[in-house]
Amino acid sequence: MGYDIRDFLVDFTSEEEIINNLRKKLCEYFNCQHSILVTNGTSAIEIVLKSLQLPRGAGVIVPDISFIATATSVANCGLLPVYCDIDTNHFGMSINSLKQIYNDQIKAVILVHFGGFVNRDIFEIKEFCKEKGIFLIEDCAQAFGCTIDNKRVGTIGDAGTFSFQSSKIVNSGEGGLIVTNSADLAGMCEAISNWGISFNRSKRNVNIPSSNYRMSSIQCYFIMKQMNIISEIMEERLSKYHKMSKDFQSHGINVVVPKEEKDIFEYPFFLPIESTNKINTIEPRMETPMRKSSIVKSILKTFYPDLFCKYKELNAKQRYISFNSDLVINKIDFINISNVNEDDISCVIKQYIG
Repeated sequence: MGYDIRDFLVDFTSEEEIINNLRKKLCEYFNCQHSILVTNGTSAIEIVLKSLQLPRGAGVIVPDISFIATATSVANCGLLPVYCDIDTNHFGMSINSLKQIYNDQIKAVILVHFGGFVNRDIFEIKEFCKEKGIFLIEDCAQAFGCTIDNKRVGTIGDAGTFSFQSSKIVNSGEGGLIVTNSADLAGMCEAISNWGISFNRSKRNVNIPSSNYRMSSIQCYFIMKQMNIISEIMEERLSKYHKMSKDFQSHGINVVVPKEEKDIFEYPFFLPIESTNKINTIEPRMETPMRKSSIVKSILKTFYPDLFCKYKELNAKQRYISFNSDLVINKIDFINISNVNEDDISCVIKQYIG
């Protein structure tokens, strides 16, 4: 899908109008009260974490499989990632593992809808977080448009974050989104991302630790163009996913996807395949499983050296656990659907069958 910069210049009214129109459009799409447009999906997570004003060194539970930004965002906020095992049925955080590793130092949970597959445990996880009085953030970077029980992912927890990076179904090269139904949380996210200026723009709060994380108007323009034909875009993704799945299986390659459920609609980001000829299509930046991440350790050692021992202590018991995430990473390749042109599917298949 291509756009001409001249169209943007012709249609341009005002920066504020373009941004506000997109925010309204996204609130309607997600059926939520507030949307905040930011620079990328990573900053979206960091902004939400900062807005929650958690105590320094608090634990934040994250799944062991995700893009590394889920964990580094936690560390960059002076908080400590605590790694939760996954459920092999949907590749997302396991409610049973969450209950096992929880302790009173945990103040938030980041649930990831990995690969565009909805976490089937999300309502149980939400109830558990409510019971413990901790925050639930949904990382939906790879799951734009997915729904469960007629609710779009990102709107079930306290806040949801999204990415508009170039490989995503809806993209603007880079970009991020925060959605929430909490006016207080939305106002704080807005202020942190815009030099202390909240929604009403009446004054700047200099006491809020803020910066410039705003999405540009030209990025908003490109996203709005896609939102106007969002049904067509999603159908195109599903069609490509089903074609790839059928082609791989016709060559004897097992496609490993969560069981379809009538109340769940998914638009996969990855095509997970089981292969003895594993090529490791997960890009190195993902550093999966995340509990082995050297980047998180580097962040803590460099910027929060006094918290590094606590980080190791919070994750100590995981040393003796047999992780499902290790089994998944060793057994399954996750092929980024956006990176494969339909004409190239046969070439990708040949890599697996020799």
